[in-house]
Amino acid sequence: MWRELLCERPENVCAAAQIKLSTKSFDAAAAGVAAEAIVNCASSLTHADLSDVIAGRPEAEALNSLRILSGALAQVPAMSTSL
Repeated sequence: MWRELLCERPENVCAAAQIKLSTKSFDAAAAGVAAEAIVNCASSLTHADLSDVIAGRPEAEALNSLRILSGALAQVPAMSTSL
């Protein structure tokens, strides 16, 4: 459901300047969906709030989720982040 809402529908062309994912804990699958949405909005993003996105996750899972999210953020030309 989230992938369809955020990523796959052509009418969902993203023009968001900011995203707030904080206080949501992401496993690798959820991070993948969020990463797709970030990449879809890369041209318009100016700020991403990712504070606490791995709260309560086991270390290996948390690192994997961060790797996925940071890979997407690396494709955003210029932005600020809150970690």
